[in-house]
This record gives sequence, C-alpha cells and structure tokens, in this order.
Amino acid sequence: MRYFILLILIQGISGVQGVSAQDMDSTSIKQIDSLIQISKSYTLKRNFDSAFVLIATADSIAVDHKGKPTLSNASIYFNKGMIYFEKQDYKQSEKYLLQATTIYKNILGDQHPYYANCLKNLSNLYFEIGNYSKAEELNLEEKAIRKNALASNPFEYITCLNNLAGVYQATGKYSNAEEITIEAKVVCEESLGKQHPEYVKILNNLAIIYFNIADYERAEPLFKEAMNIRELSFGRQHPDFAASLNNLALLYETMGNYDLAEPMYLESKSIIEMVYGTEHSDYVMCLHNLSALYWSMGKFEKAEPLNLEAKQIIELTLGKEHPDYANSLNNLATLYQTLGNYAKAELFYLEAVRIREKILGKQHPDYAYSLNSLATLYKQMGKTERAEQLYFEILQIMEGSVGKNHPYYALGMHNLANLYFESSKTDQAEKYFKQAIDIRKKSLGKRHPDYALVLNDLAGLKMSQGKYIVAEKLYKEVLDIQKEALGTEHPNYTNTLK
Repeated sequence: MRYFILLILIQGISGVQGVSAQDMDSTSIKQIDSLIQISKSYTLKRNFDSAFVLIATADSIAVDHKGKPTLSNASIYFNKGMIYFEKQDYKQSEKYLLQATTIYKNILGDQHPYYANCLKNLSNLYFEIGNYSKAEELNLEEKAIRKNALASNPFEYITCLNNLAGVYQATGKYSNAEEITIEAKVVCEESLGKQHPEYVKILNNLAIIYFNIADYERAEPLFKEAMNIRELSFGRQHPDFAASLNNLALLYETMGNYDLAEPMYLESKSIIEMVYGTEHSDYVMCLHNLSALYWSMGKFEKAEPLNLEAKQIIELTLGKEHPDYANSLNNLATLYQTLGNYAKAELFYLEAVRIREKILGKQHPDYAYSLNSLATLYKQMGKTERAEQLYFEILQIMEGSVGKNHPYYALGMHNLANLYFESSKTDQAEKYFKQAIDIRKKSLGKRHPDYALVLNDLAGLKMSQGKYIVAEKLYKEVLDIQKEALGTEHPNYTNTLK
C-alpha cells in the first residue's frame, strides 16, 4: 500500500470547544477550560488514561443547571468524543459527539460555529468507519453553514470543501471531487492567496484526483507547482517540501519511472527523519513507500528491512491493535507472498484481518481490502474454494459501503473472474470480466490503466478459446491505452507486447 502524505483530504477530529458563560461562575469556566486544554495535550501524546481523568474532573465541576444540559456539558462531551476517536473507540466517540451536537444545536442554534464543528468531526468519524453516505450528509449540512459565514471565516469553508471532496473520492465520485476541489482552490486563491499553505494543499488534493483517474498529465504540473511553492516558502529541509517530493515520487513510480522516483523518496525520508525523528508517522509512511518502490523494482532484499522497520516503529508507538499496524502486516505479507513464503504471508494477512475487523468492523472497505489480499494468496496456493468465498464476501462488503459502481467493486469482480479463468470456468470468468469492464468504464473511463488490465485479461481468455481475432483487437486497445497513460517504457506496456 502506497501513501500520499501531509494532505487535507480528511481532517482528523479537530478543535477543542471552549466553554461559554451560561449559568456558571467565571472561576468554574476557567477551571473547565484549563482541564480540557491539558487533556488535549495528553490525548496528542496518546496518554488516554490521564486525558480521561482530567475530563472526568471537568465533568464533576460542570453540573447540569436545573436538570438541563449546559454549554459546559457540551464542551466536555465534545472533547470526550475526541479522546475516544483518537483511541479508535468509534462507538463511544459517536455517542459523545452526538450528545454535544444536540446540546449546541438546542442552545446556540444550527448556524453556530460550535454546531458546525460537531458536524465536521462527526462526518470525519463516519468517514473513518466507512459510513460514507452519513459522512456526505453531514459534510453538506456543514458546507451550507460555512458558506453563510464565508466572508468572516474562509478557512473553515475551504476545509469543509476539502473534506467533502475526500468523501467523494472514497466513493469513486471523481467528477464531484474535482468540482468541489476546484471551488476550494478558487476560494482559497481569492481569500488567502497562492502562497498560503492551504492553497498548496488544495493543489495536492486536485493532483491526487487526477492521479486516481490516471490523468497524469494534469497531476504532474500540480504536484510540481505545489513543490515549487513550498521550496520557495520553507526551503528544502521542511516537512511540507518532503511531502511534495513523496507525492511526485509516487506519481513517477506509478508511471514506471523508477529512476526518478527513488531519489525523491530517499530525500523525502531523509528530511522527515531530520525534522521529526524515526518514530513519526510520516517517517513510517516514507518507509512503506520506499519499500513498495523496491517491491515494484524486484529489489526484495531492500524492501523487507524497510517494512520490518516500519512494523517495529508502529508497534512501539501505536501498539499492535492499530490500523497502521495492520497496514504494515499487510505490506509484509504481500512481500512474503511474492517470495513464495506462503505460510508467513498467511499468518500476517490473518492478523491484519483480525485487527481491522476488531477496530473497523466487517463492513469497512479496509477490512475488505485485507480479505482481498488473503483471497489472492489462497488463489495462488490453489485453495480455490476458500478464495471464492472470500471474493464473494468482499463484493458484499463493497456493495454495502461504496456501491456497485465503485472501482473497488470492479476489482472484486476482476479478481473473481481471474479465479474462474484459472479454474477453467471460462463462462463464469467472462461474465465477471465483462461486468468489471463495464464498471471501470463508467467510473474511471476508457483510458485508465485499470480498465486496460481487465481488457488484457479478457483478451487472454479469448486466446484460450481460440478466438484470436477478438483477442488481437482487445490487445491492441490495451496497448493503445497503456501507451497513452503510462508510456512505452512502463512494465505493463512491455508485458502486453510479449
């Protein structure tokens, strides 16, 4: 799994709601505010026990007034929800954020910034647990509030637009994401200027949209513009410049230009290590991305130690029951699968599945991602029935979380088709190949490399049936797409020529 870093597609739980005077003396208000601020610092250090103790102390001061909740109660609920979010106890986080939202709405009204902040954080929570429809609903409500206050606070409106674009990307609505991000870019340019860090982040977000739809010609200049602004503003030793290097490197890696990607990844890693040290999440992302590059290049002896280092850092800083630890296990498992160490790969895949099920639930796309990796392993091991069961489970999860028109759903169809093809069930294979082609054509377009991949596999099926004219036509279309999107030096293009 590769990562873009330091973007604002989705903000984490943000802000600390202050306490407003409402039937409370000023001393109590100051005490509660102080306790909340200190609890936030503990939360950032992941010292959740101490954070909860301080919030409980604040709660004991903020007694309901005449049986009715006060703003102080809302502030405490909000920040308690923030602690649970960072702890990844999403059910408890939702409970307290909903309580805070209700109180703020009843006391301050549905146009107040505190109410809008609750909507933002609830939306981000639903995004994290894969409930994208609810996330979108709350983002849209927040957007209407922020737009009314645009003149006085353009930053919050821009942030809201970026978060909404992130939801659209997650659900495969790339045209909607592009439209919203362009609006954010225009507002930011007019209100904050082109040298503002937020404008640079928007350039990156727009580039990522184009990257996801394989429009690399539009993605590359945006990544470069963002990098140039950051270099002029902060210099080459700043983490934001490192983020731009990383993002541009990922683009070049995807395009098969490994010689350009590697030095950029290495420079990005060096900057992050110098600024943050080796226990920071961005350093771990650099390790994963560099490892993935070496995997693509077939330099497995360089990939493995980087993955192991990342795994060790996550274990020490976040623990073994964290989604990032599951990501690290999944990456290692993929490497061991490639090396033919199926027993070790299965062990890591199963552990990643267990962690994601525990934290995210069995209906989350990331849980389905883990199942997909495991199913691919079983297919390679010849455990066809088990792989088939998992692929159908994946399709069911994806249908419920992102819908049948999402590229992820098409991936499930594609993998199932390949399974049937390898099992000589050509009729079933052709059925699922064609469904995957139809979805990818609608969601990504006919010039996307992923669309070409399914066409390529369908062409192979036609070859096996002796339908050489049909196969030749498909292969020519694949080469045409790959040449345009990736270039003639890309491994996918050269493999198709063979």
